[in-house]
Amino acid sequence: MTFVASLLLSTLPQVFPGGDIKLPPRPAAADAAQAPAVRPVSEMERFRRDLMEMQGPETKVETKLQLMAASYAQPAMESLILEVARSARANEMISLMVVARRFAPAVPKTAERVGDELLFQLLSRPLAEATRSVVETMAALKGAAAKPALMECLRGRIAGVRRQAAEVIAPLLGPEDLPFAVQLSREQSLDLQLRGIDLLRALPGEGSAQRLVELLSRDPTLAGAACAALIGQGEAAVPALQQLVAAPPIDRGYAYGAFALAQIAEAVRPELLQEPLAANLAKRLADPELLTRSLVAIPLADLLFRGAAVPGVDAAVVEALLDVVQPLQFVPNLDLLRRPAEERLQRATGRIVVAGQGLPWRDWWRDQKDGFAAVRSQVVVDAGNAAMAVVTLRQEQRFVRLLAEGLADAAPVAGAVEVVLTKEQMLELVAALQAGGLADAAAMRIDSALPRMRSLQVQVPGGRAQVAMPLAPHARFDALVG
Repeated sequence: MTFVASLLLSTLPQVFPGGDIKLPPRPAAADAAQAPAVRPVSEMERFRRDLMEMQGPETKVETKLQLMAASYAQPAMESLILEVARSARANEMISLMVVARRFAPAVPKTAERVGDELLFQLLSRPLAEATRSVVETMAALKGAAAKPALMECLRGRIAGVRRQAAEVIAPLLGPEDLPFAVQLSREQSLDLQLRGIDLLRALPGEGSAQRLVELLSRDPTLAGAACAALIGQGEAAVPALQQLVAAPPIDRGYAYGAFALAQIAEAVRPELLQEPLAANLAKRLADPELLTRSLVAIPLADLLFRGAAVPGVDAAVVEALLDVVQPLQFVPNLDLLRRPAEERLQRATGRIVVAGQGLPWRDWWRDQKDGFAAVRSQVVVDAGNAAMAVVTLRQEQRFVRLLAEGLADAAPVAGAVEVVLTKEQMLELVAALQAGGLADAAAMRIDSALPRMRSLQVQVPGGRAQVAMPLAPHARFDALVG
């Protein structure tokens, strides 16, 4: 009985908790099986994660660059940049270029190797929106070898790379690069020819201008690009253009040359477009091809405004300009022509926009073309015609006509406040307006694209001069109005 009691007491701790005997620990293998597996992060994975954070404000990017400088050794950084560059997509490549520009130049050999790899990537695969960043970074890392590398990109197979390389190389070009630009403009591929034109534009001088003038006789795509390049060269292109327009017109290249010369003259000095050209331009205005008519209408409008004597073409010039401003059929090089045509049309017609009367140009012109006379920069008002002169001021809700005594019996114009002046008063008024800058293009110059909504006009039989302005204040014009 004592033995049974002792045996029972010895087993109680195993049956009831709190005894001296404890259960054995769980096997370590079982715990490991239930815990989630954590894969170690490689240096490459960490680097790519860091690249994903290289976006946002400049301060955030700079902070990240400093952390990366402390986290990666220089040799590891080089290998990481090279490895990612071989497979990065556009967004990652853009971030990678920020890292490459910061860390690669620290070691010349690293800069060279990374630059070579970026050049290979540019030549071998499209890089979408990262293209410009990669081209710029490659050029920066290449240093003195940047120009040959960019020329290699220009001859590569990817159009987007060629386009960006042309823009990046332009500031690096010198006279020694003219043969390369000319050769590129002679290639069979249209895109290579256009890139050659981009380079010629960046090399102003006689040689490049002559080659661009040759291209004005080609198809509208090349001719339009060459024309824009000549305008971009500015006064450096004037001798070649003047030589072209002084010769007899042979093809459409003459019209492009006259247009380019007019654009340069408008920006630099009006006298660069010479009055003797008006007769030849007027003949080309009757050309059956719309593009030719549109091109010559712009320089002819400038010459008419300056007083060139070409009778009977005023309405024809306006209609040629209308074919660009409000076209009824396809117009090649419309982007090149539209704004210059709008400016000349506005100036030639003297039209101002009256609130609530914003008619389309063709509807407005239908009521104006009979007996139309284009606006000139100035008209002569003297003792012989002063008695028939009219000075007109148009503004919003204000229309004033000052008539000389010879028109005292003329029918009144609806909505106008009319005042009759003696011939002597009219001569005095016109002289004061001209002294105040009415006929001074520089004094009345405006660069705003806002619509002209007020005007001041002097008209005599056979001619009229007008200045039109937007509502924005203009000191010289406002003084004339006063």
